[in-house]
Amino acid sequence: MLVLVTAISGYIGSATALAFLQAGHRVRGTVRSEAKAAAWKAAYPEWREQVEFVVVPDMSVQGSYDLACEGVEWIAHVASPFTFGELSLLFCYTDNERDMLQPAIRGTLEILEAAHKTSSVSAIVITSSFAAVQDYTQGLRPGYTYSEKDWCPLSYEEAMTSEDKALVYIASKKLAEEAAWRFMETEKPAFTLSTSILPALVLGRAPQPLTSLNDLNTSASWIRAFIDAEALPPAPIPAMVDIHDVALSHLRALERTSATAGRRYLTIAHKLDPAHVASILRRRFPEHAHRFPREEKAEEESWGWDVRSTEKDLGIEWKSIEQTIVEAAAQVFELENKEAVRTSAL
Repeated sequence: MLVLVTAISGYIGSATALAFLQAGHRVRGTVRSEAKAAAWKAAYPEWREQVEFVVVPDMSVQGSYDLACEGVEWIAHVASPFTFGELSLLFCYTDNERDMLQPAIRGTLEILEAAHKTSSVSAIVITSSFAAVQDYTQGLRPGYTYSEKDWCPLSYEEAMTSEDKALVYIASKKLAEEAAWRFMETEKPAFTLSTSILPALVLGRAPQPLTSLNDLNTSASWIRAFIDAEALPPAPIPAMVDIHDVALSHLRALERTSATAGRRYLTIAHKLDPAHVASILRRRFPEHAHRFPREEKAEEESWGWDVRSTEKDLGIEWKSIEQTIVEAAAQVFELENKEAVRTSAL
């Protein structure tokens, strides 16, 4: 199949594109500039013949995906104005509606409208977020079990007027996904839709082109916050999933449309406890053990999750949290060593 992967040069986009390529599909990726396309091709020369690129500078502009959708059969819509991987950006915007809510909604509708104009697209999977499931107002909510049946209860009106930027982000994810399902109901396009990905914090080795530690997005570099830290860095959310399991979920959702059409899939693998992460790092990287905090904290009770339908329909067997942490940390140390070599050469 020719698969469109939006935001191919990003963290989840790169992993998703590689999952499709390794499964034998061809990929067309959207990027914000020619420079990003060139960097991706340089990072993965072995896939040059199977990958093509289309520049989409602004995903919320009307018609932005029209060219990208022409002739493709499947679409993995990963692109988003903001993700948990860009938490540092969440506090930069000034207008809730203009800068957060509308870009999230329009970015989702643009891909659906562009696909609706073609006759080639048969299935779409959209990356949403656990934020679209979570009841943010309930906090850690000990004893509650979230599933794909849950919906964030926040309304557009609440998000438009709130001064809580995390709340606005969470609402934007819910509202964007809600808009996608509404589009399917009202427009009745020929393609199927599944919002297969509703992930918690995504961790693991970053597959996108990198030149320095600063190129790591916030979620991928969370492990970096443990290095030379006096205290444990807080977990943005108390649950995680490996980047490759997220990518595989996109692939399986499109390869198994008879089971996944019209469905949502929660993608959460493990509880995320910073003290546990620090213990893994000290044990698996003994040469750096002195650089990780030894602070001990009582584990807080929080919500649980039910991912049985994800495991059954998508056939996902979650990567262990230890493997995820080790792979992410190894990449941080590799980049750290490269920067040290560059600095000594100056």
